[in-house]
Amino acid sequence: DVLWRLNPQINLDEAQGRVIKNGFSQIDLTFDPHANSRQDYINELKKNFIRASSAISSKIIVEIDARALGQNLASINDAYLDWLQKLGIQMVWLKAPWERSPYSAEAMAHWQDHHHETLKRWASGFDVYRYNIDPAVAADENEFIEFAHRLKGRDIGLMIDFVTNHIAADSSELLNNRELGQVFDNEADYIRAVKSEFPDQRNKSDVQILELLNDRWDWYYFRHPADPHMIVRHAKDHSLGPPMSSLAQLMLLNPIARKYMIKTVLSKIAKLTLNG
Repeated sequence: DVLWRLNPQINLDEAQGRVIKNGFSQIDLTFDPHANSRQDYINELKKNFIRASSAISSKIIVEIDARALGQNLASINDAYLDWLQKLGIQMVWLKAPWERSPYSAEAMAHWQDHHHETLKRWASGFDVYRYNIDPAVAADENEFIEFAHRLKGRDIGLMIDFVTNHIAADSSELLNNRELGQVFDNEADYIRAVKSEFPDQRNKSDVQILELLNDRWDWYYFRHPADPHMIVRHAKDHSLGPPMSSLAQLMLLNPIARKYMIKTVLSKIAKLTLNG
């Protein structure tokens, strides 16, 4: 439960730890590459971590992958929850309970074949199709909330995750909220964006740049499966990374996108987990 914030502009002498009101410990660690060696920085990091850890309480968390349940939440018997309580579990992290993406399943099958893998890939739990509870996990939100109440009655909290960087490439959320991603509604805007971003594409014709969209797995843009006139940016895990072919990039610099994630997704999570 430690949040690290690294500020390269301030000297390590000003590093400090403090407990903030939400119960987490935030360490303001700073690194001046001209005044301090990397080892000095690491030593300071360890020292502040130990000091901060002593000021906060810890919880024992059990992680359960929702894709591996093999049953819905209503079918989990009380004996199992009692067992978790006796173990001293204080929080259940139900990972990836959201509606699953058909496009992700197709992409995983493609990469499994491409790499000649024998172990079957599942659709990624973090390729969220819609921020609705997957029917395989719970029949509806009420059933999910009932599970949260069963845990709460045993003094066990419930938390679920969401993804801030991306959403499934075939997500209907993009159709209804285009500001969520980098979306082009006409080919001319897409062509200009490609020539601006990729110097090696500037001498290509417009037709050639449009043909890049035929490469579903390795190009940086794609046509949305439900609306081929809508061209969307694939996600990346960092600025220089390759495209993640099953995903669309979320553009949270856009205030409309941020508002959607806060008002829709985070509000739903708070409701489903009883503010867990």
